Amino acid sequence: MTQLIGGCVHMRSWFSFRIPARRSESATPILRRAFLAVAAAAVLLPVTVSGASGALASQTDCKSNGYACTPGYDATNTQGTWAWVHYGGANAINANGYHNCTLYAAWRLEQDGLADPGNWGNAVDWINHASYDHTPSIGSIAWWGGEVAGGFGHVAYVDQVSGNQVHVVADNYIGPHSDGYTDAGWIPASSVDEFMHPLAQLWAGSPVAVTSNQDGRLELFGVNSAGNVWHRWQLSPGGAWSNWTQFDGALTNVAAATNADGRIELFGVNSAGNVWHRWQLTPGGAWSGWTQFDGALRP
Repeated sequence: MTQLIGGCVHMRSWFSFRIPARRSESATPILRRAFLAVAAAAVLLPVTVSGASGALASQTDCKSNGYACTPGYDATNTQGTWAWVHYGGANAINANGYHNCTLYAAWRLEQDGLADPGNWGNAVDWINHASYDHTPSIGSIAWWGGEVAGGFGHVAYVDQVSGNQVHVVADNYIGPHSDGYTDAGWIPASSVDEFMHPLAQLWAGSPVAVTSNQDGRLELFGVNSAGNVWHRWQLSPGGAWSNWTQFDGALTNVAAATNADGRIELFGVNSAGNVWHRWQLTPGGAWSGWTQFDGALRP
């Protein structure tokens, strides 16, 4: 099997340079030499992002030869996961342990609930296995193609989005005789080749959802073509149904579940990707209003 190097070059150390919307092959060696000149920098590097807002430009870029930039992940804790099977072990050996951009990105996707999709190869090949566009979202994968890492490409996990800036987190493969590292930081969304959305189907939801009330009566929720949200419920367990009743708001899909205390909770995503939920105030009783979660998902 081809070694899954993953093309894990250090993307965020380039923050002190003006990052073009797309890097050409001829420009890549210059950037790599610039990287080599700063590779021995301290663990915390100040960020200077061209075009960033003052707030984001003052953030600190994290770089660590360990795992300080990837909370909850130290590579070895992925053993036994499908991420490790495809991208760990011999595919991630560096002089200072296990580091691989594909390993970290796959592990984050697995943590988000993605079932084993099989081996996607090197980072450059990942683009062939999921939908992609130029629109970042939390949980998407920032992807760079063959113009970086000697043609192997690079992937990073997007964990925050703010305007035209994205916060990306990555592990980085360097090689068996060099130290790999983790890093994280804010970068312009325009500096990323594509944003992959492997979780799009997982989060796609459905226009219809059903769950049980505490007393066993089913309750059905649905979204019509105009985005209106409706529900109806059984009048007795297994019995006749009520008429449709409309909720306020507009969504593209919904999901529903019953809490441990018997109260139903309804979740939905609107056309902008905003995530909302509302819940029964008492089991089988009246409903709260809609409350928005932070972040945005692809509808």
